[in-house]
Amino acid sequence: METTTVFLDLEETVIESWNNPDWLSLKVDIIREVINVLKRENTTVQLGLMSWAVFDDADKETFNRRFRGHIEDALQLEFSDDLILSMDDWIQLVMMNSGMRLSRAVRFNVMGCLGRCR
Repeated sequence: METTTVFLDLEETVIESWNNPDWLSLKVDIIREVINVLKRENTTVQLGLMSWAVFDDADKETFNRRFRGHIEDALQLEFSDDLILSMDDWIQLVMMNSGMRLSRAVRFNVMGCLGRCR
């Protein structure tokens, strides 16, 4: 069976923003449907986090306490603990695989561009 990892952004995807956590139910419904389609295609789905709103371990704790359960309930899928990654975690992975060392400000711009630049 094939495994697909779905990495969620938070802001403007599941919630309005970190400081304004209004639930974006229509977008969450669409994400749930995509996950259900993958499951119907005999795909194992893993759920992870890739959100620049989550900078560090403290933000991951806040995510786990404040948002995780609601998202898991809405998507009917649990996050894989090892795939809940902060921006610092992602940057560490990039550094380990590429050797690049950047300031947090530059990292934020570079990594944020990955989601927009094609």
